[in-house]
Amino acid sequence: MKKKIGTAQMIILAIGVVGETFLMATISSYAMIFFAPTAETGLPLLLPIGAIGVIQGIGFAFDCLIDPFIAHRSDNSKNPKGKRIPMMRLAFIPAGLFCGLIFMAPESASRIFNVGWVVVSLLVYSFFRSVYDVNRNALIPEIMHDSKQRDRYFVFKAIFTIPGSILVTLVPAVVSGLMSGGFDPLLAWRYCILIFPVLGVLLMAVPAFLIKETDYSEPVKDNEKKYGILESIKLTLSLSEFRKIMLGATFFDIAVYIPTTVLLHIITVLLDLSLGMGTFIMLFITILQIVLYPVILKMSKKVYKKNMMLISIGSCALAFVLIFFHQPISAALGTQQVPPGILASMAGETATMGNFLTLVLIGLAFVYPIAASGTVGSSMFADIAVFDKVKTGRSSAGMFMAVMNLTAIIKETLIPAIAGSIIYLGSTGEEPSAMGLRATVVVSMAFIVPTIFFYASINEKEIKAAIAQDEKAALAQA
Repeated sequence: MKKKIGTAQMIILAIGVVGETFLMATISSYAMIFFAPTAETGLPLLLPIGAIGVIQGIGFAFDCLIDPFIAHRSDNSKNPKGKRIPMMRLAFIPAGLFCGLIFMAPESASRIFNVGWVVVSLLVYSFFRSVYDVNRNALIPEIMHDSKQRDRYFVFKAIFTIPGSILVTLVPAVVSGLMSGGFDPLLAWRYCILIFPVLGVLLMAVPAFLIKETDYSEPVKDNEKKYGILESIKLTLSLSEFRKIMLGATFFDIAVYIPTTVLLHIITVLLDLSLGMGTFIMLFITILQIVLYPVILKMSKKVYKKNMMLISIGSCALAFVLIFFHQPISAALGTQQVPPGILASMAGETATMGNFLTLVLIGLAFVYPIAASGTVGSSMFADIAVFDKVKTGRSSAGMFMAVMNLTAIIKETLIPAIAGSIIYLGSTGEEPSAMGLRATVVVSMAFIVPTIFFYASINEKEIKAAIAQDEKAALAQA
């Protein structure tokens, strides 16, 4: 008799995500500035110029290669304590330790030695973080047999990661304060950065030790058929509905995050507003996301998820139109200057109400797509893993989540590369051009169009029927 997972267990699992967020955000946000420092940071140059970009590329490639092997090992585990939790327990401490060691390359050593230090630390960190991440994600469809539970979990996950992401962004401000107080710049940066691997380890331990996998998942079967890694990958990718969801999510996220990656440039170059509006619009979007999550949760109970993603596509297209045609739209909304006060101090002395209101509309158009991508989009991957299990009898949640992680890595690699190569089109100096920034949404529109086909063609009726069958079986066991 299997227990039905409750809200407390969902929150416990989401806490582990916050820990992972601390580790990943530490590297994605600060590895570049730490190892390719500007004069303002006060940091010494610990690596050869340009090395950190190559090293991060090696890390991405390693992730792509290692995730399927981890998933295959996990899917075929016969551990009586469960397939996933035991591997999570082994992984979280080394992941946090080597995340911190990346930033501890010795100042007194040669830059070539430090390249080896950072590469080894990054690869070991990537391996153990992937072990934790693949297994945590694979738990979702295995211990949450009700699709409504999975939808609720992904909402919890999205909400919990917001404060974690905000905390990581405070590092530069704290570093500046420490340096003003006389701290050595290298020590100041290390003290602030290393807080997050420590917090990450503590939070990742929570689900690893407070969730008893065997209480909620089916026991490991000795006679369960095992597949080789290549055959397992082939079987996973052979599922047409999974391919549609995977391609839809990949194209959708690339389309959304190309312009949002350069949002600060859009604010300052296209809309002629100050950088302070970047803080305003990100806070605006974040607050509205939190407000919108309960609405998304209610919608997921009544509306096909593919239709919710199609609504997101329409909202994205609106944001792209607002960015591309910002001049006539801003002029129509008002050419008068922003009145004196707090808003004027954030927007800039020359800011117009039309440009400010255009930015607000762009933010509103992006809120639902960003919120839906992290909740509805993610839950579709968990649903398809359940669908495959019902149809084939295979327990391959790990491999499904590994492929999902692989698409995320591809997106993380492509988005900055695409955005960075476009924004300087037509530029006559060192700053991004208006032409290049408008071109980002043209490219985004090219990605969003095939997304319509991928999502519209998903046979969600069949998926829902299979999930209902699984839920009925789980209820019968209880």
